[in-house]
Amino acid sequence: MDGGSCPRAASYCRFPCVHRGVHAIPAQLWDRSIHRAPPMLVKDPERFIIDFLPAETRQVGRNGFQINRIRYWDPLLARLFPPSTRVLVRHDPRDLSKVYLPSPSNAEYLTIPYADLRRPPITLAELNRARTMLSAKGTSRPSEELIFKTTEAQRRIESGPP
Repeated sequence: MDGGSCPRAASYCRFPCVHRGVHAIPAQLWDRSIHRAPPMLVKDPERFIIDFLPAETRQVGRNGFQINRIRYWDPLLARLFPPSTRVLVRHDPRDLSKVYLPSPSNAEYLTIPYADLRRPPITLAELNRARTMLSAKGTSRPSEELIFKTTEAQRRIESGPP
């Protein structure tokens, strides 16, 4: 079969096609390569996942750093990073209560929590919804406190009456 007549649905594996870019059938290339060298196993699954999380560059100061108007801090930051050091901060959109910074040696990730540990975990979607609601009310730069109050109020509405 050539690339033009290849069915591209669930039957792809039963009716292999020559890929226009590699001029071969991908499944056959896979089979050949897997027998030459087995795939590498992930040694540290947690690090592997963190490596693929969204990231932003932030400047670390004495009081930590902010992402999306939420402050993060840990006493470890001042000992490991000189003032004004810029670092790549990774965050999990499903739980913003902690973020991940590579250690100075890049050997591991450091888990940095909210500066205010009393705050509940929230998702990026909840954060964005709170900021949108506050913006609609005329608050263009909401404080961290206001973001969490709005998120808690929204959660109470969604959970319904007790």
